[in-house]
Amino acid sequence: METKFQIGDVVCLEWDKTKRFRVSSHAVVEGKIRALYFNELLGVIAHADIEPEYLKIAPKQD
Repeated sequence: METKFQIGDVVCLEWDKTKRFRVSSHAVVEGKIRALYFNELLGVIAHADIEPEYLKIAPKQD
């Protein structure tokens, strides 16, 4: 499966640009993109497997 995202890309959710993730692997799990994010509740970096149609390249931050 080919994806428009590359390792290291910063992506966000289509409907919430404040939720940012960093693509960590080209490998997809059951059609999902593996990405890292900071889990504020636990205070750790965690991973998430997200459907690519819910993601887009994040806009630049100031």
